[in-house]
Amino acid sequence: MTKKEVIRSPFFYVGDKYKLMPQLKVLMPDDIDIYVEPFVGGGSSFLNATGGKYILNDIDTNVIKLHKELSKYVRREKLLLKKIYKIIDDYGLSCSYRGITVSDELKKKYPKTYYAKYNKEGYEKLRADFNKNKRNVLKLYVLLIYGFNHMIRFNSEGKFNLPVGNVDFNTNVYTALMNYLSFIKGKNIEFYNKDYKDFLNTLELTENSYVFLDP
Repeated sequence: MTKKEVIRSPFFYVGDKYKLMPQLKVLMPDDIDIYVEPFVGGGSSFLNATGGKYILNDIDTNVIKLHKELSKYVRREKLLLKKIYKIIDDYGLSCSYRGITVSDELKKKYPKTYYAKYNKEGYEKLRADFNKNKRNVLKLYVLLIYGFNHMIRFNSEGKFNLPVGNVDFNTNVYTALMNYLSFIKGKNIEFYNKDYKDFLNTLELTENSYVFLDP
């Protein structure tokens, strides 16, 4: 497996295994019956594994909510993009994938942070609106795209508090999103939100099961 063949998670999760997958893939057996991952995170590992069934877990409730939300749009990719673009447009965010970008003047004035400068106001409004009820998981996903280092971070009051990053919805985001939906299409995948010990104790594994245990 070369780096070009690696499927990247659409969450661009901090600490994901995207860059390590060429080395990790060669350690995985080819005949995996059940692929198990107690700490799935953004999912770079399972997205590059071959299994008959995938049982995936993470103790972070929001991570699992994001996976489940995106999974709803298998074979409905256009609807997902329509909803994401509406959020982007409603809050006046840039979207370089669609040619909605910043001016040359802003790029010259802030050569290393022009997306952050352009998106700051809209991003903070989106963040405030999401924190009012946290029901719209796609708003969280858009915050993840535009947030600093694509992190998921909540404060002690349960509010998403990551500042804006110098990023936007670009070709890499689009490609990762489409590859994610293409991979999970037709796959037998189950997501769980448990402590890893409780999760592992409930499993009935076969001889050809494979547990990717990376905390």
